[in-house]
Amino acid sequence: MITLVIIKLEKIKKQRCDHMNNYIKESNQMKELLLDFGLKIAKKIHKPKIKFICEMIFGIASSKSIHITNIARSLKEEISVKETANRLYENLNVLDCEDLWKKYRETLKPFINENTLFHLDNSDVIKPYGTHFEDLGMVKDGSSKDGNIEKGYPVTEITALLEDSITPISVYSQIFSNISSAYISDNEETDKALDSVYESFEAVGTCVMDRAYDDKKRFEYFLNKKWRFIIRGKKNRNLYYKEHKYKVNEFAEKYKGKINIKVHLKNKVVNRKASYFKVRLNGMKEEIYVVFVYFKGETAIFYTNRELTCKKDVIKVVSSYFKRWRIEEYFKFKKQEYGFEKFRVRSMKSINALNTLLTMTISAIASLCEKETNLARTIIECSKPIKEKVYFKYYRVSNGVYFLLSLLKVGLAHIFRPKEKEKQLQLFSFLDGV
Repeated sequence: MITLVIIKLEKIKKQRCDHMNNYIKESNQMKELLLDFGLKIAKKIHKPKIKFICEMIFGIASSKSIHITNIARSLKEEISVKETANRLYENLNVLDCEDLWKKYRETLKPFINENTLFHLDNSDVIKPYGTHFEDLGMVKDGSSKDGNIEKGYPVTEITALLEDSITPISVYSQIFSNISSAYISDNEETDKALDSVYESFEAVGTCVMDRAYDDKKRFEYFLNKKWRFIIRGKKNRNLYYKEHKYKVNEFAEKYKGKINIKVHLKNKVVNRKASYFKVRLNGMKEEIYVVFVYFKGETAIFYTNRELTCKKDVIKVVSSYFKRWRIEEYFKFKKQEYGFEKFRVRSMKSINALNTLLTMTISAIASLCEKETNLARTIIECSKPIKEKVYFKYYRVSNGVYFLLSLLKVGLAHIFRPKEKEKQLQLFSFLDGV
């Protein structure tokens, strides 16, 4: 009996070894991909900082965690985990996030074009039991059904949806405190986000925003920069059509819609009526377009400065807005897969540095959601999916990456180890041999 058990255990052990050996090539490829990404975004930075950035990206991906101890453990260094963690903490406190974001966006510039959609939205990180976090304020919990007010921080995020892509990539992410002495307003934080993206890409693509951004100053911001936008409208606004003043909801009901369109709502398609008009909003000189989409019991209102001439243009505006569910899924993914809300660093600088590096780790694996390479196929295979087809691949890819990196026996220490200087030939050692 004991002999049979031993034989069975040996067989399982052999199967596991064979399984690991099958993927060792892909594991090293994944490691190289993350390393190359880190080196690309950290160019022209001091070497110790480059090492730190690469270690954090590799460590977050291979531990699926933002806890520094877990990241340190996944680096598999010859020194103690405590020593590695202390080094990571020290570097986290001095990371120049703003400069790193600029370099990161520079690498994305070749992929940004007129068809890129920039989805802007505010999220939050909740720390209900936090007591020692810097400037911890009160925010509305977006995950709560009742909209509870909890301890936490607001987050301003802009994600880019590239042409023919279904995977959002963050181009700006900033956690801020609404009780900090430096805080002015949420609108000011929005301006900072938009200014940063504009500085990197200029007036390219289209910014897409929710009802919270239906504001005269926001419209004027885009019109002055000649930057295209799509903003969902509120129902309490006045507009002028052919010099006649109307309440926007009354104006919408007056026409009911003559255009038949298909609206893509996440994983389903519905047929709806739509109409569009060139109007002037109250207090503004320049005309823009308003688009109405008639749902059962509700009319969705969209404002845009994109040129609308036909049904196809209207469909593009509406479909661009309803791709916003991807940014909401992206927030959920960060929180569920990497424990985004479970950070343990306390200073705002360290919190934002950790958020920056997590965001860039997700961007590093984003390309694997789109490509049909051998590595991408292996990652999907390793993730052991239940469904064959999914609409948001980040979960599946992150699981496959985590599995492949878990097979590695060494981290990045050997790559960044300084080269030993060649020993010079000493005169007396030479004479000893004579």
